[in-house]
Amino acid sequence: MKTLEIHAILGSDNLLGYPQSPRGMWVDEAIWGHRIRSTSSIGNFQFLEFLSVVESLFRQDPAALFSHGSDGKALTYEPRRSILLRNLIFNNVALNRMESRSLPDEEKWSEWVEGFRASFQPVDRFPDFAYLRPRFVGFDNFKEHIRLLQRLSLDPNTSIRWTSRFIFPIGMDAMFTDLGKDLTREAVNFMRNGEIIYLMLSRSSVAAELRSGFTKLLEASKEKNKLLEKLLPDDERNNPDIAKAGAGNMPAFLPYLSHPAYDRFAEDVLALLALDLPDQDCFQFLIPLFSFHLVLFYLETARACTGKEGLGAIVCEIVAPRPDQVRQASLESFAGNDSEGIVAVEELLTEFFGREEIIQITEASISPIDKVKEMAQLFNKAPTKSWRFCWNIDEHSTPGNCPEEFFREFLNDAKLEFKNKSGEIHRGLGKECGLVSRRGTRSLRYAPTDDFLRMLVVTRVRGRVELSEFLVELFARYRLVIGHKEALRSPEIQDSHKSENPFRKNTDRLIRRMESMGLARRMSDGCTYVENPFFEAER
Repeated sequence: MKTLEIHAILGSDNLLGYPQSPRGMWVDEAIWGHRIRSTSSIGNFQFLEFLSVVESLFRQDPAALFSHGSDGKALTYEPRRSILLRNLIFNNVALNRMESRSLPDEEKWSEWVEGFRASFQPVDRFPDFAYLRPRFVGFDNFKEHIRLLQRLSLDPNTSIRWTSRFIFPIGMDAMFTDLGKDLTREAVNFMRNGEIIYLMLSRSSVAAELRSGFTKLLEASKEKNKLLEKLLPDDERNNPDIAKAGAGNMPAFLPYLSHPAYDRFAEDVLALLALDLPDQDCFQFLIPLFSFHLVLFYLETARACTGKEGLGAIVCEIVAPRPDQVRQASLESFAGNDSEGIVAVEELLTEFFGREEIIQITEASISPIDKVKEMAQLFNKAPTKSWRFCWNIDEHSTPGNCPEEFFREFLNDAKLEFKNKSGEIHRGLGKECGLVSRRGTRSLRYAPTDDFLRMLVVTRVRGRVELSEFLVELFARYRLVIGHKEALRSPEIQDSHKSENPFRKNTDRLIRRMESMGLARRMSDGCTYVENPFFEAER
């Protein structure tokens, strides 16, 4: 049986156990964390979940922000529910009925209150809205105030239930959690990606600087937050409506105390915060940046599990009018990276089944079915740093008639779980951030969008840099391959796909795209410079 070389990321001193005994299988979670997922529109959701974590912990103790998770303890926080505010903005059908009503102001208030009572949830907590009247110059002013906030909705699709709708996080009262129908926290739209992101940043070496940056961002939001506070009674302003964790809720889990991805991620976040952009501009870049760095964490972790160092090449085609070697290299690069996850699961579990505890059972002088029962008991326990995986099986189930069948079923189930869980991170979050696309092909590949390229420039360029330096940094930092020199340095790319001319044309297409976006300038001497417009404006 193959024995894997232990990568530093997987060293026993760097691993964490999980404090609970999970239901079902615990393999993906032991490798990548509980629960990073990819669904439609996850980019906005994971960003809002992250902000709800930050706001909650800032409210409890600003000095402790980004100090959680480095000790390996479970992350606990109490985000806002903001039930009253969300009723007013997203569950306010009665306001629509007032559009064509020509009534005296007092009657408008009274009619709206009675209509709002019918839809308000929870029905037994309908407040006295008398406090609103002195805050607005008549009912129509109140109505326009609500309309303004509704226009800030991040998803105008009204088919989404009102407890899962959000507005742009203009202030701390807008940083609230996702709720289920019973108005309690749930992890459906908020998949815990935001919690994992918070833990990653907290475990970086620049956590203290992040604390300062996000404190400044939250303090700056207080003025805009008055738009929301105007709708809240005084007692809720002072004592926010918070959501307690349910008894059955499992806390987020990140398996590694340190990881190269943490510092790389945190440094990029700091670089954006240092620009002092207005929150709307800053968030515009943070949202795809979060997805991009989760992809890098996923890929680097998968490769570490199979004994590989760092990231593999990510060959980026700047979309060409017809197929060429760069496109083929990009397709193969994507396919190779996409297979890293399932290979990691297979190799880790194959090695795990060679552990002494399991060998002792397989060599014991008992019947094959008794061996299976003992193995099932062995896996039915809380995972620790030395026993990473578990399979909590129903006591009436028989996973195979012998140890070999047990292992096959375990592996098959783990691969199926991977497909439904972490297996979508690379392609799903890759598409979300603008790195991955099918544009011009039937298959997915790395074909960055304009927004993705803009994010890279704003994050990594200070002032201006020569194009070749920019490409060198993208390769050194993220293993993004755009030019010929970087292709030559990538052993994952076939030699037949490293011709200079296709990559030179790829670089030329990049220059033209970035010039059209105002991110690059070609000089008379033939040099091209990449420019960060936000940095220049700051100067």
